[in-house]
Amino acid sequence: MSTDRIRLQREPLAGRLREIEELVRAATAQIEQLAMPDDRDARLEAERAEAARSGALGRDWQRVQERIDTGTVTLADVFSGVDDSPEAEHLRARSSATLRSASEESEHDPDGSAAELLREILAARRPIADRNPTS
Repeated sequence: MSTDRIRLQREPLAGRLREIEELVRAATAQIEQLAMPDDRDARLEAERAEAARSGALGRDWQRVQERIDTGTVTLADVFSGVDDSPEAEHLRARSSATLRSASEESEHDPDGSAAELLREILAARRPIADRNPTS
């Protein structure tokens, strides 16, 4: 095979590889963007944390927020059961009760979307509740 013919065969392949590389780059950028919390979530979390610090959400939240602020626990630790403090247990129990109540109220949801979402949330929490009977 001549050198010119080999070069001509490689050019389309090189072009396809550049296209694939660009697609991978674009997909990676989209994934990174989705993984980043948006400004609204960050603002709501900051507002919740401030309310907890001030005691507006109750003493349990205030104590838990103090431990979050010092890096002792994370919010995920609190609601996953890793934090087994009495305050975290109270927050998990309240959260479970609120979700159950919302689930019962959603029975009157005309299209059933809220009820379905709550069932999914409760199902996701079930393994946590099984490990932590107070949830």
